[in-house]
Amino acid sequence: DEGDTVYPVAAPGSEYFSDRWLFGADGEPAWGVMASAGYRQMLAQDLSEEDLPAGLSTDQMLDWLKRSSIPELTDATDPDLSGLVKEDTKLLIYQGWSDPLIIPEPITLYYQKAAELAGGLQQLQQNARLFMVPGWGHCWEKPAAAPDDFDPLYELEQWVEQGRAPEFMVARRLDAAGGEQRSRPICSYPAVARLQVGKNPDHFDSYQCINNAPAAE
Repeated sequence: DEGDTVYPVAAPGSEYFSDRWLFGADGEPAWGVMASAGYRQMLAQDLSEEDLPAGLSTDQMLDWLKRSSIPELTDATDPDLSGLVKEDTKLLIYQGWSDPLIIPEPITLYYQKAAELAGGLQQLQQNARLFMVPGWGHCWEKPAAAPDDFDPLYELEQWVEQGRAPEFMVARRLDAAGGEQRSRPICSYPAVARLQVGKNPDHFDSYQCINNAPAAE
């Protein structure tokens, strides 16, 4: 229907990483193009690159999807995360707000829907937390505009083994010698970091995580 979203647009800031993923850089082909070619080969069930068309119509892609068993194995679109509660499992999701390869908006919509099904955000956050990283791309492919050195595995370990749910992760920017230049909190979604008046903007302790996004309560 007119006005409906077919697919979200690329996020502001993602153009910074587009040389790596979409156009190629430093004499190397674009990583996203190579990944797309591999996925098309799997969908077409044909590993010969020469036999694949350079461009695909929407109808051709839909036909491949209908005949393929891959979506059943790879899709992760079901927002019912009740299995995490039953198994007492923790799920920590993180994604860059400037990811040019996997558009960030769908994961926030997914998380909001998961919160609705879980009975509210607080219930969902007992077992599943989402962290949206400002200025970060897809996988540390190049230094981000904001501090982006963070350790999600450590936070998950503390959550599982110590029972400490992460309200935020600390992201740092390091110099060539490994010294810290700046740090920021990556808040548990939908909270965002807000600088406290008069505080040092280069230290994560100067920020508060404020919940002002439209996730289900």
